[in-house]
Amino acid sequence: MGPVAVLPLNNMTNSLGGALYVRDKLTGYVRDVRGWQVADEAKVDAGLKALAITDGGQLNSSTPQKISGATGAPVLLYTDLLEFGYTTLGFVNTKKCRARIRVVDGATGELLYSAEGHGAESGTAVSGQGALEAGAGALGGQLADKAVGAPLANQVQDMLDEIFQWMPEH
Repeated sequence: MGPVAVLPLNNMTNSLGGALYVRDKLTGYVRDVRGWQVADEAKVDAGLKALAITDGGQLNSSTPQKISGATGAPVLLYTDLLEFGYTTLGFVNTKKCRARIRVVDGATGELLYSAEGHGAESGTAVSGQGALEAGAGALGGQLADKAVGAPLANQVQDMLDEIFQWMPEH
């Protein structure tokens, strides 16, 4: 298998930074954990721009063959980011992300692998005081995650592990 183009994500969430963060983590995962050769992101994005594609939501406007030719990558990794965020309601606080991937042969358009995965964490409180403390803790956690540039780090890792758990070795 030649280099894989990790394409920009089709972001179906209201998180602006989530898609960029997940693309970065996905690239690292397939390179470092799965051992794939990954096409240079700047070259991939420049090739897509030549096709007038600047966002992952526009990828379906072209064929895998054209995208493969423009990016120079024989294998394409498409991702739909379905959920990415925090819900802080005091009594119930959750962190969750969910994505679906497709690995496609750029020459034929054949689907080589597809999967969906998620990562989630939730906490609940049973008293008013507990809800205040849990809500404050959840908001503090969100700020800390964003400050260090690692939103939902554990949940994204769980999601990637789930997505690739059944994929055969190349």
